[in-house]
Amino acid sequence: LHADYVTTERMEEIMGRISQNHLVDDVIWQKSLIDALNSNMKSISLVLGIFIVLMLTVSFALIANTVRLNLYNKRFSIHTMRLVGATKAFIRRPFLYEAVFQGIIAALLAMVMLIAVLLVLKRQFAELFTVFQLGQLLLVLGIILASGIVICVAVTYAVVGHMVSLKKEELYF
Repeated sequence: LHADYVTTERMEEIMGRISQNHLVDDVIWQKSLIDALNSNMKSISLVLGIFIVLMLTVSFALIANTVRLNLYNKRFSIHTMRLVGATKAFIRRPFLYEAVFQGIIAALLAMVMLIAVLLVLKRQFAELFTVFQLGQLLLVLGIILASGIVICVAVTYAVVGHMVSLKKEELYF
């Protein structure tokens, strides 16, 4: 059955339809197995959701610290640009381009690692991959690419905005 049909209510509906067929004498299915499967899937989904939120938080923190260190190194150049009349958008632009490039590179590395892990798992658990579809994999890869770019650009935008706003006295701290 497809995942949409593996609920107690759907199974009862399907079994009712099958039992109405005059060629079928008896229909037996394990309700406890379906209930256990659904409760385990909810638990696994909750644990994975918490793990994803934790990893996103760590990613934001690491990227923010890396960008902050990079910009701290360039703080005097940024201040000099401000002194000669550069706008915040003009100063921010090259850093955002660099962030897009870094996001693409990071996403591509993540995609390669994901595909490598999937290929290793496919050798070990070939029957597990009967439920995967190419469209789902492409969607996940697209989400990875988009999130890599968005995370890098958002963090860079915020950090550059802070660095551009620094006064001369704050540059030395």
